[in-house]
Amino acid sequence: MLAIACGGSVVPAAPATPAPPLPMAGVAPWVAGTWYAGESGHVEYLAGNLPVILSAPHGGDRSPPSIPDRRCAACETENDLGTQEVARLVADALHGRLGRWPHVVINRLARRKLDANREETEGASGNAAAARAWADYHGLIDSARARVASRFGKGLLLDVHGHAHDIQRIEVGMLVTGDSLRLADDRLAPVAAASSLRHLARSSRGGLDFPALLRGPSSLGGLLEAAGYAAVPAPGAPAPRASEPYFDGGYTTWRHGSRSAGTIDAAQLELPWAGVRDGGARRRRFADSLAVVIERYLLTHYFAPIPP
Repeated sequence: MLAIACGGSVVPAAPATPAPPLPMAGVAPWVAGTWYAGESGHVEYLAGNLPVILSAPHGGDRSPPSIPDRRCAACETENDLGTQEVARLVADALHGRLGRWPHVVINRLARRKLDANREETEGASGNAAAARAWADYHGLIDSARARVASRFGKGLLLDVHGHAHDIQRIEVGMLVTGDSLRLADDRLAPVAAASSLRHLARSSRGGLDFPALLRGPSSLGGLLEAAGYAAVPAPGAPAPRASEPYFDGGYTTWRHGSRSAGTIDAAQLELPWAGVRDGGARRRRFADSLAVVIERYLLTHYFAPIPP
């Protein structure tokens, strides 16, 4: 089996026939459903008209010799195989369901060249070209967040990753540690203020408390579980066991979620290999399911109906 993740993978080969160049992201006005290139040339942005942002930092397929490999201490350099493909498929599936597009930001550089889910010093390892791509990536997410907030008042960012853990389930990271998830519900309230769902915990239209937003039936994990995908936290797995690894969210979730301010909530989706990323048909099936989950999540917690 190919390995895989936020630890472990293979960098896919570049396509034999280069795609035509994308228009630059700085050109206004952006047209929903159109892909644009960032100024660095290594980041792609799909302009959206939904209150949803998808980001994919670790699925890049480019390794230009002009950018040296990262050399930081304990540097993770392996790609999350299939994650940029999943993000693109989810965008297509949402458009198919709703007739509108999410915002999507994709880093095309391989992780050994740039880790866009780290702060700049570690992510770019001091290389100027990698640093430009890093700034491009987060600048485009910032722009998408601003557009969502301006148009809808609030929204959701999902950061798409892949993991190589033995347990094949989706890990939903909301800046709540495994230790905190193992607490009883009545001890979780103080954790909400530091989570990437801070805004939602204060304003869910369903009136749910924070434990329910983390792991109840209408949580992200709960909706994924109902769609047939094992997830944690979720009703069937409210928390990882102390012996089990769990990704609770990284730099993107920390920087772009509502942890400290704002009305854009965020979650890191760590996808397993088996049944989710291991082949085109399974990726497409998962993307279709995730589009349904996103729609239901928005309708349950944010809008009814989703405004134009």
